[in-house]
Amino acid sequence: IFRRPQSHYRTGARWKELKPQFGNAPMTRKPDLDKLCRSTLDAITDAGIWADDCQVTCLVTSKHWGDRTTQGARVTITPLTQDQS
Repeated sequence: IFRRPQSHYRTGARWKELKPQFGNAPMTRKPDLDKLCRSTLDAITDAGIWADDCQVTCLVTSKHWGDRTTQGARVTITPLTQDQS
């Protein structure tokens, strides 16, 4: 989740509102999504959550805009059961 740039917002008395052209704009700026995944998986490996990121079998990823203060990542790790492997 990336913090929106100031240029996405109106100025003056309506400074809290998004400009219409940025309302549903996709996050198409750098960094590349594959690099974000790689760095996140490496960080989880370094934290000792798993032995190696080769154990990851599925990634569902997206990058999008938050608001002026929201940024970060949501990561959910679900272990596979014997039935799923």
